[in-house]
Amino acid sequence: MEYDDLAKIDNLAHNLWDAAALFCLEHKSLRYTELGREMAAWSGRYLSESELTRTRHRLVRRKMISPGPGANGHNVYTITEAGRVRLAQIRVIIQIVPRLDQPDGHTADDDEKPADIEKAEDDGKPDDEG
Repeated sequence: MEYDDLAKIDNLAHNLWDAAALFCLEHKSLRYTELGREMAAWSGRYLSESELTRTRHRLVRRKMISPGPGANGHNVYTITEAGRVRLAQIRVIIQIVPRLDQPDGHTADDDEKPADIEKAEDDGKPDDEG
């Protein structure tokens, strides 16, 4: 494994609120306050106003979300193509999370065998002889 590979992974998940914002904007555009409420609800954690502001600025600067005009003159934020790419990358990493809980890197599903193989191993005889 290369250091640069680990740095890429760290970059994907370094700012958890960035990921939360992208998840919340995936299917709909939101106003600033709506985004903050959705992120807090999605994560189940408190999100300070300053953290929301930093997250918004960071994602706009990285062109992962874009502000646009909404109703009543309020800006709404929309995920961009770059944001969707980042979200897809995060989802790939999330898919391996269950393996991290296992000491050998395998999930319980990996260890399941068809019933006929288990029975044959248990009694030492194939099913049709048993």
